[in-house]
Amino acid sequence: MASSGTSDEIEFSFRACRFGTFRAFPVKNDSEKSKDVSSQFEPAMLNSKGIQFPVRLSQNAVDEILIEIPAKSLKYVEVFMQRGCPVIWIKTNAACAKKIRGQCNINDETGPYFNPNSEGPYEQQIALILAQDPLPFTVSHNIKHIFLSIAKQLKKDKTKFFKEISHKINNDKLVQCTLSMDKVENLENGKKQNNAKKPNKATGSTESGLVSAPSEQTKFHFRTCRLGTLRSFPVRIDSSSASQAAQPTKPASLDANGLELDVQLEQDGFADGTSFKILSKHIQSVEVFLQRGCPVIWIKPTVACAKKLCNLFDLTESNGPYIDPNSDAAPETKIGLITVDPLPFAVSHNIKNIFFKIAANRGLQRNKFFKEITHKENNDRLVENTVFMDNLNTAKKPVGKKREATKNKTKSAAKRRKAN
Repeated sequence: MASSGTSDEIEFSFRACRFGTFRAFPVKNDSEKSKDVSSQFEPAMLNSKGIQFPVRLSQNAVDEILIEIPAKSLKYVEVFMQRGCPVIWIKTNAACAKKIRGQCNINDETGPYFNPNSEGPYEQQIALILAQDPLPFTVSHNIKHIFLSIAKQLKKDKTKFFKEISHKINNDKLVQCTLSMDKVENLENGKKQNNAKKPNKATGSTESGLVSAPSEQTKFHFRTCRLGTLRSFPVRIDSSSASQAAQPTKPASLDANGLELDVQLEQDGFADGTSFKILSKHIQSVEVFLQRGCPVIWIKPTVACAKKLCNLFDLTESNGPYIDPNSDAAPETKIGLITVDPLPFAVSHNIKNIFFKIAANRGLQRNKFFKEITHKENNDRLVENTVFMDNLNTAKKPVGKKREATKNKTKSAAKRRKAN
């Protein structure tokens, strides 16, 4: 439903809801055919009496639950209403939270939980992630106006009841909340695995079931693979029934033994492609951004692995595309696998679990081997890599100091060989 309303009442759509570390989902509006994202979900309603919105407890659930938060149950509200993931953060009183826990069957304090009095900061608030981005000015203006009216109605200090937070604070809260939820869900999955099957000592399973079974494997589609500064693309599967843009591609495969890919160097057309596998023992470190907004898996390979890839793709030019984990040019040091967007939750969950397993199997400290980076860090790296690769095609090629020295040594050696 399109955002509408007056200054005394406003409707707005949301695309995600979090009760503390418990995930809930918006109710899809099946009757709407519009491509407008705000028309795809049943809206929330905000007025001087409070806020109410429908949710489902899983993406495929049929039943919906109407959440009603009376104005008198609101303790304080934080909002980010600008471009870049608008969110309304709500803290309720204990009585309202108890009612919501009952509606959503949030009973286990060791699992996903919601409690405004919890010691865990990410269990205390409700987060409504709005569907429209950027949010229309009239909608953001009316949301703020109504919350300030509620503060006046409740005779509360406006500065203590309502606060507009910065983009950085909003992003930090979202990231930390997501990490906290993932951690809780990992522990929950570990419990289920331990109840279903006794631990197998041969698997090296540790840390409350966070490491998955040895047979675990996940396959996922990717849009681009950057081998250092060499662009490559997924291999298209020829299908006469599909258009060029919709042609299916071969997925990447990740398991405890490593990452396997099929790539082609030309973006269009069909090719046999080149298959290769990065063995787990040849992965020095992994950084990932797996949320909406260009998910990427960044892998730093060993020198031996990089040399094999250079030979496989004939990367011999010292000032051309190259991969070298020891290069002083940052874009050349990593493999960047840009996946489909958004990445299904089950896939992102499995990717993290498998990398955790690799770290455990190799006896590595997880926080040194695996890291989740922010949206900003991911974007900055993508931009830096893209600019660097684009410059490779210009007259002034950005060559790292180490590779430039190697190039000069090679030339000197060639001259000596010719003189002899």
